[in-house]
Amino acid sequence: MHGVADDAEFRAVPADLPPDALRNPELVSIEVARHLGIAIPPGARFGSGDLVGHPDTDANLVFVDARDTDPPTRRAWVEFASACASAGVSLRPGDRCAVTIAVTPADIAVPDQDTNLRILWWWGVLGPLDIDVWLSQYSHPNQARPAMIAEVARWDLDLATRLATRWNGTREGLAHFVTLAPDLPVPASKRSGIFPDSNLLGWTHGWFESWAGRVAWIPTCEDDLDRRLWSGQIRAIYPWLEEFRAWAGGRIAPLLRNKYRLSPHVVEETVQLELGPLLARCDDEGYKLPYELRDALRKARRTRNDLAHFTVVSPAKVAELYDAAARAGF
Repeated sequence: MHGVADDAEFRAVPADLPPDALRNPELVSIEVARHLGIAIPPGARFGSGDLVGHPDTDANLVFVDARDTDPPTRRAWVEFASACASAGVSLRPGDRCAVTIAVTPADIAVPDQDTNLRILWWWGVLGPLDIDVWLSQYSHPNQARPAMIAEVARWDLDLATRLATRWNGTREGLAHFVTLAPDLPVPASKRSGIFPDSNLLGWTHGWFESWAGRVAWIPTCEDDLDRRLWSGQIRAIYPWLEEFRAWAGGRIAPLLRNKYRLSPHVVEETVQLELGPLLARCDDEGYKLPYELRDALRKARRTRNDLAHFTVVSPAKVAELYDAAARAGF
């Protein structure tokens, strides 16, 4: 139901129901009333209409999380919400309670939406920024690790948490956390703005979701998993490499001006080179760089070349890169 009063009080009601309530919708209303503290005389009838319009419930927002219950229980709660919506049509928002039921609908019928019953799908709710914020609560010395986790887990916050707290960062270690799904049903529409209700089962199992403006799947094969790890490293390491290259150019420029007496034009041209050409120019012209700086530049060049060839860089090599840059003063 929607159209609830602005000052409504949130009330969470347990989802478990007694067996009799699964066959008698009125008993569901009685269970909710009991949790709301409404006294019902023994033997008295008390249906959804009595609950919605009861003076003790007109400022309540009743919420039931029935996602982890069995299908009969979920079905009973959905029918209860539909009955409450019908019963509250003639009541003003301030004179009725609102009922919200969270369910997984793969094996139950979802009623049609009408003027007093709103159906909201958990579709496209999370995005890349949300997962980045979620992962920020975990500290990682490896700057690429959170981006790799985000690419693998995407909308699955539980998987993201397990990877952030237990994954060793290696490609082989992912096998303990990620289950590949090679044969996925394809939604009728690939437009992310349209919920694919033609395939509730696949969505309920978390096989696909709306992600970054398109319908996306969980990893479907080993190559897909490698591509996601590589994408995460590209997102995190490439900007870092460019910052490091610019910083290294600032360190090299005074050396070229003062020691090798190069013209400002040649100095500027040299320090603007990419990592590979920059090292090659220094080697060819015999420009001697401090050992720590040269070592960091070589590791940066190696990392950039690996990523340019779609190669996932190992955690050890990433750590070596960052350590070398730190020793150089970056």
